[in-house]
Amino acid sequence: MKYKAKESYKKLGDDKNYNSFNSPAKHNRLLADEEVEITNLPEGLKEHLSGADKKKKGVKKNGRN
Repeated sequence: MKYKAKESYKKLGDDKNYNSFNSPAKHNRLLADEEVEITNLPEGLKEHLSGADKKKKGVKKNGRN
């Protein structure tokens, strides 16, 4: 799932953000307000990240796209 950083993430120290999980690239992308694909979200970061909006392609009422 793709996630974006909340303001609270940006205030975390390096011992609690993605730098502490050996992923400085993800950390830098989150700080730049980019979406990051995360498959195993660390428990301590759940409250500091939000799921990025997904645009779903829906089916129209007539059954055609």
